[in-house]
Amino acid sequence: MDQIGEAFAKGMQEGVDEIFAPVPPAGPSRITVEGVFARFHSRRYGDPQRLHTLFVDVAEKLAAHERFAGYDFISGHFFAADATGARSEAAHYGINMSSRFLLEVDIELPDVLDLTNYEALPEHINRNLHKSVKPVAPTDALLALLDQTSGGNILLTEIGAQAAIAGYRGVRFFGARALDDESFRSVLRHSNVFPGDDKKLYERLRRADPPPINVAIFFAVNVARYTRRFRVDGGEWRENPLFGADEAQVVALCEREGLASPIPMDFDELLRLAPPEEGEILELDHRRPNRHDGW
Repeated sequence: MDQIGEAFAKGMQEGVDEIFAPVPPAGPSRITVEGVFARFHSRRYGDPQRLHTLFVDVAEKLAAHERFAGYDFISGHFFAADATGARSEAAHYGINMSSRFLLEVDIELPDVLDLTNYEALPEHINRNLHKSVKPVAPTDALLALLDQTSGGNILLTEIGAQAAIAGYRGVRFFGARALDDESFRSVLRHSNVFPGDDKKLYERLRRADPPPINVAIFFAVNVARYTRRFRVDGGEWRENPLFGADEAQVVALCEREGLASPIPMDFDELLRLAPPEEGEILELDHRRPNRHDGW
């Protein structure tokens, strides 16, 4: 009986250890993102068998108001953590799915600003606030990130611009539409929490399986250089011959093929961006769309 009792106690302790096991550390703000990400990509342009033809930073792309990539400043190429997250994003924008194919990329992207980091997100938001505005708490920062407004808001645009100036190649963030409804309600419930509880909320989102995490990659050249392999509509994986190439090689290839330059932005133009001169109250939209069709 003693052996049975010891085994039972050991099993109970192992269960407790698993429940209270430490979550993955928040890590530094500048990270390397590795793994497979997905998007529903337009069939109108490029050759799906040649990755570098699918991403170009033409004037229309730069003019698009996208999360972390504001109008006429910088182009951001969105990828979700999986096909479900990509489908949620497409549904929000009312995209005709017959005009798209599922593109999955296996990336190894360095110099990414990690806004899933408990410390990094409020730090970067507060850095861009006018001095007269009260600093935001970590949970309030998360609510600003999860704004359902199409294209995000001016605060996120500023963060993206400053990240590009600082040499980041992209931003990793919790997806506004990638969270399941339960997780989203949990964020809203914790908008007024006791000190310390907000960190647990970040940790819960980070350890979800799969985590509701998206990536916005700045500029087409970085998609081309840091994608190891890719596939279309769940087909065979294709190795990307430009993986590991330098910028000059990618530019030269695009020039030979008559494609738009993958580096269209003069970074001096980004320097004209600055934090808002006046405190601005953001009207966040946290209304959730109706869930349907399995997403």
